[in-house]
Amino acid sequence: MSNCGRYHCQMCFALVFLPLLLIGCSDDEPTGPGRDADTTSHAFVWYTDTLGGWLSTVNDVFCLSENDAWAVGYFCVRDSTGEPIWNKIANAAHWDGLKWTLIRVNPAFNGGQSFAELEAVFCLSANDVWSHERHWNGIAWNVYDLNAISQGTTRKIWGDRPDHVVFAGDEGDLTVWNGNSFKQTGFQTTAANRDIWGWKDTMYVAVSDYDQQSGRLGYLMRFENGKFVRNKTPVFDVQIAVCGMDGTWYCGGCTDLYRKTGGKWLHVYSQPRCITGLRGTALNNVFILIQRGEIVHFNGQTFATILPVHPNGMFTSRISAAGTMVMAGGETNYYAIINRSYQQQTE
Repeated sequence: MSNCGRYHCQMCFALVFLPLLLIGCSDDEPTGPGRDADTTSHAFVWYTDTLGGWLSTVNDVFCLSENDAWAVGYFCVRDSTGEPIWNKIANAAHWDGLKWTLIRVNPAFNGGQSFAELEAVFCLSANDVWSHERHWNGIAWNVYDLNAISQGTTRKIWGDRPDHVVFAGDEGDLTVWNGNSFKQTGFQTTAANRDIWGWKDTMYVAVSDYDQQSGRLGYLMRFENGKFVRNKTPVFDVQIAVCGMDGTWYCGGCTDLYRKTGGKWLHVYSQPRCITGLRGTALNNVFILIQRGEIVHFNGQTFATILPVHPNGMFTSRISAAGTMVMAGGETNYYAIINRSYQQQTE
């Protein structure tokens, strides 16, 4: 069986349904708004979607709704003998509520092709989707030349309107799309900007600085109204994920989970492995993706494991949620998988 050229690859999507109702039990004392706060259910029905064949990976996911979600990575399409079909290798997949469709994002660029493994995806609407310097406008994919602007590979994307989209990446890269062009606003460093999220006028960037050029393994960069304010170190370790809404923020990395409400970051949840993703739909519906595939849910009062560690191990990437649906991507045994779930209502 031939490899797909790059380390990862994928074939025509296979959808494997593994229904599993998990009602997690809290392993921490109640923390958060208080015992009288509104809570959501810890009960979820899980499905595992396998996107393609051997040597494939999911690098990022984004849910607009339960019927509109994207996954990006490197997906190898193979024939019946297991050989790669080179012109069908995909780097994106779209979920329509019923099935996944693999997509080869490969717009023409300078007279050639622009196909590459994709690391990040962000959607403002069904007709406004970004992945690296590639943009879907509802009709076609377009690609922009960022060679003279962007310093490193894009790792995460966030935006609050079509004329304000921020791309965070390696080497301190922070590139902003203003609706017409790109501008570099980052700092040339050895650090990797691993995640980015904003709420109203505040934006945080999670930074991992393995070379410790900053003197720290990791930190958060805070921006207000688009301007850098300061670096913050909730804990001396790498920062991989950050998310916030309604004035409450969460951050995590290769250490525990921290939350900020008001002026101070406080430890709220302990776990033994790195946090690779943080997203939520409300303050009482926050999801934490942890290495090896574990997913923890905060329902407004308690934290509970709603999906345990993957039995075969899992390289986890990112997590996203919309409505009652949550999706987490990654790779196990060189196969790209999506853990997809729907929250159940309890009496």
